[in-house]
This record gives sequence, C-alpha cells and structure tokens, in this order.
Amino acid sequence: MAKIPEWMRELDLEATVTADLNEYEYTRRAARSMRHMINSEEFEELDRETIYNFLKSRKGRVPFNEYLRRYVYTHAGMEELGTYSEIDEKEYCETIKYAFRDNNAPYALNTTKKLSATVKGWLEQESAQRKTVFFLGFGLNMKPEEVSEFLTKALLETDFNFRDPLETIYWYCYQNQYSYAKAEILYKQYLGMKAKSLKEGMKEENVEDLLNDPACALENDEGLLNYLSYLKGLSVNQRGKKNACAVFADLWQELREQLAQAAAESEHGDEIWTADKISGAYVENALLYGIPKEANGNMVNMNRSTLYTQFGKKRFNRQRVSRILKDGEIDRMDLTTVTFLLAAIDDESFNNNMERYETYLKQTNAMLQDCEMGPLYPANPYEAFIMACLMTEEPLDVYNDVLAMSYAGE
Repeated sequence: MAKIPEWMRELDLEATVTADLNEYEYTRRAARSMRHMINSEEFEELDRETIYNFLKSRKGRVPFNEYLRRYVYTHAGMEELGTYSEIDEKEYCETIKYAFRDNNAPYALNTTKKLSATVKGWLEQESAQRKTVFFLGFGLNMKPEEVSEFLTKALLETDFNFRDPLETIYWYCYQNQYSYAKAEILYKQYLGMKAKSLKEGMKEENVEDLLNDPACALENDEGLLNYLSYLKGLSVNQRGKKNACAVFADLWQELREQLAQAAAESEHGDEIWTADKISGAYVENALLYGIPKEANGNMVNMNRSTLYTQFGKKRFNRQRVSRILKDGEIDRMDLTTVTFLLAAIDDESFNNNMERYETYLKQTNAMLQDCEMGPLYPANPYEAFIMACLMTEEPLDVYNDVLAMSYAGE
C-alpha cells in the first residue's frame, strides 16, 4: 500500500508551519510555498493567475546534482566552509572522492574513466541512472533511508525493490553498514544457491510478505539468503516499463470510454459513440484545448511556453500517445496527466474539490508505485501544477487556462 508522503505535513491546509527552512530543503520548501499559494486570497479570487504566477516563479525540477551536493554538505561537516551554495565544486568533488577511497567502494563497473571525471560528471548532471545511486550508497556510506530519498526524490523512481535480489542485498548491506565487497559475496552466494518454491497458495507478486516470516527477516545473512532463495524461484524478479505501459493503456482506454459516453449523452442524432471513435486528436480538442494549434492542427512548438523549462520540456499530445502505445515510450508525466484528466472530468464521484484532490493523490501514488516510480512530488513543478488545479472548482478549465497564459507569454 502506498504511504502518505512526508511532504503532506507541509501541505496541510489547516496547519501553520513557521519553522525556518534551509535553502536545500527542496521538498518542504516546495510544499510550503504551494500551501501558502493555495491559502492566499489571490488563489480564492483569481486561481488561474495565482497558479500561473506561482509556476513562473519556480525553477524546473530539482536536479540530481543538487541532491548530491546537499547530501555531501549536510553529512561531511561542510557548514564551517560557508553556505551550501557558496562552496566550490572542487571541494564537493574532493570530499566525494575521499569517501569512495576511504570506503573502498567502486564508482562504476567495467570502465576506464577516472574517478575524478566520474564525480565531476555527477556534480554537473541533472539526472542519473539507478545504479549510480547504489554506488553512491556504498561510496558515501549511506543508510537505507538516505538511498531511498535519492531514488524517490532525485530520480523520481520507486524505492528499493525487494523482489529484485541485488537491490535486496544492497538494502541489507546499507542497513548493516557493510561494504560493497560484502554485497558481491552475498550476490555470488545467491547465484550459486538452489531456488525454493513459494509456499502453497502464495502468489509471486506477494513474495515480499515473506519478509514478515522470522526465517526470512533481513536481520542476518541466514535470513537474507533464505529470502533470496525464494526470489530465485520467481519467473520474473522485477516490474518496470512493461507494467507502466500496460497501466497507461488501461487508463487511456478508460479515458476514451468516458469521453465516448459523454459524447453519446450530449450529441444529437443517431450516431453511436464508442471508445474506438475517440482518437488522440479528439482528446486534444476536448481536454487539452489550452495549447494553441498551428494551421495543420498540431500544437505549436513547446518552446513558446513560458513554462517550458518548469515542465521539463515535455508535454502530453496525440503524437506522444501514439509513441507510447506503439513503442512503449513512457514517462511519469504521461501517467499523471491521464489520471488528472480522468479526475478532472469526473463530476459525480466527489462531493467537493478537496475530496477530488485527496482521492487523486491516493490513487495516483498507488499507481506510480505499481509502475516502479516515486510518488507525486511538489518539488516537480508540473506535478505541483496538477495538484493545485485539482484544488480548484474547475480543474480542467484552470489547467487549460494556465497553459494558454503560458503560450500567450503573459
């Protein structure tokens, strides 16, 4: 079951949060600024303009390198050298290099690239691979919860996958402050062990329930290896893109069915409306009307929007839907947009806008977790935008009006 994210405490509309925040407390700062915006008189009277101005004042998604700098700054006693943003990149680089050498941890596998060049790259790149975070976990001697924060916030991916043997071993080693060498030994033991069949009646997708069994508890090598023996017997150890694409296909079909039903109820004549008649172009015209069109019917270029950077230079349109359904090219923005559209056009399931918002949050977080992605995150401007729209009386109209403002360059 998806957990309620910690940042929700900062977004509690009934709370008064006054404690000072450091510049690197991205999540709490984002949630608090969003709460102030939603509670403002301007939001109550001019919700569209308030949301648009709020988004314009935001930068893009907090990049991976900022999370890395923050971690090093707060864990290496660098406060005496100056504020977080004042310290030179070379200082961060040397600190990371020293930690990797001190912890005898690899920074990559099968590479001729030098450590200094790799670390410099980490401190400059906006995104990173999942395996990079695991290397950092060993190199910087992280605790499991610290690695989790990188996975779910810096990468916006899922937390540790305890159906993946290697990630399970990594978690166990972080928990016990074991070295990477220990992780290698445990993985070799996993590769050489015999697989155990799941207990009668247990489904593969519920294998993590075994962690509640004292014999499989991740408290010592014996419990870990016993649990791993069950993982080895699974037909599939990981979920990922394939599942996300299947989830998107189901959501897209549900959206088309909803629109077909609405068309059948509103249109006159004898035409029979089915989901097959709802194309990507129909969805654009019916639900994504805030973005202006070229003469050929395509949306105008994205870089004409003043929110181009804030939204990660991505948007949802019929061409993107075709690529997803054909090639499996999927992104969390696609999933959160479709779930938003479904929530926005649903006028019967909710008593008020806050109920709509809370239901969306709960259901979408559960969906993202199933797709191996992190939960909704207010430091991501696009996701903050969607959440703010759902707190208004007319979320779909507000969504499109704000987009229209951005393309008008207001």
